[in-house]
Amino acid sequence: MATYVMDLSQYVGEELYIVLSDEVIDGGWAHAFFDEVVTYYETAPDYAGMADTVMDGHTAEETPAEIQIPWQLAVNLK
Repeated sequence: MATYVMDLSQYVGEELYIVLSDEVIDGGWAHAFFDEVVTYYETAPDYAGMADTVMDGHTAEETPAEIQIPWQLAVNLK
């Protein structure tokens, strides 16, 4: 899981569609899902300096550890 950022400012005033699709990864299928779409920021975020903090290693035998997942610039593959 990660946060992806796209600068769509050149399309202000136009109707846009967000399309998620799976692609084959190592012979199997990935699962595309999302839980939040932010369509407007007053000021563009500095995605290169942003990261999400998540907990890793959460099993009965392990102590959870915080890891940082950097925001990434999304690429339109079409």
